[in-house]
Amino acid sequence: MVFGPRGVGTITAGEFTEWVVRSGIRLEPVSWHAASERVVVVEQLATWPETEDPMTVATVFRVTGDRVSAALRYPDLEQALAFARAYVQLAATEG
Repeated sequence: MVFGPRGVGTITAGEFTEWVVRSGIRLEPVSWHAASERVVVVEQLATWPETEDPMTVATVFRVTGDRVSAALRYPDLEQALAFARAYVQLAATEG
């Protein structure tokens, strides 16, 4: 699953890789914050081919087994952390 400024959807790992390459986005990690064993938030400096100045974004990554199973991009660290904390709390209530 991916989520970003243009929407949310389910795509394959290959489609995700293709999007990263095609978009030309460059993400430089600035900090990371573990919300649980399976969920981590990474704050990044993002640049695209059409922009000169980096923009700060944050991505929530969910790991299933040895793979990233979700990448959810947010416009800032605070929103990403809020979602990650809520997600972890919700997942903890599954029975």
